[in-house]
Amino acid sequence: MNDAISELKIRARMLHKRVQSGDTAALERVRRGQQLTPDTVQHKHCLAAVARENGFRSWQHATRVVRGDVGEQDFGKLLVPGHCGGFLNEWFADYDQALAAKQANNRFLLAYQRHFVVVTADFIRALGLDPNDPDWRRINRNWVQPGDVRARERLYGRLLGQRANGAPANTQPDC
Repeated sequence: MNDAISELKIRARMLHKRVQSGDTAALERVRRGQQLTPDTVQHKHCLAAVARENGFRSWQHATRVVRGDVGEQDFGKLLVPGHCGGFLNEWFADYDQALAAKQANNRFLLAYQRHFVVVTADFIRALGLDPNDPDWRRINRNWVQPGDVRARERLYGRLLGQRANGAPANTQPDC
């Protein structure tokens, strides 16, 4: 079982080690307009880089979203990566409308930043997750307001585990 926050921390540590070993590509992943050198890069820079690469604004944003902070309204971009753009999903700005569509069609309710997306089991498979995983039942197939926040965190961990080890999210194969 993958813990999502631990997974991100591991990736940040690996990125930091690559930067310290002189890997220029790793340093560029961390820099993001900052004047950093391998000697000045800190672990916090790597945490921020890994969070950004997985669709979050910052490390703090990633931890709030993954842990289910009820005050966080922006879910980031992790659940709808660019490689899954070929699916015809239903998009909503209003949560109640999205929930009604999910229930009417027995689908899955995900989030993309501040929007809501109703998707099929095929989309879930394309993410690298099993739509029959018992944790989907535990969260009522509702990522936004899950019945069990820990089950959603486990799904986050599995999703992050599907990504190439330390690679940016945009390097995933096409759906």
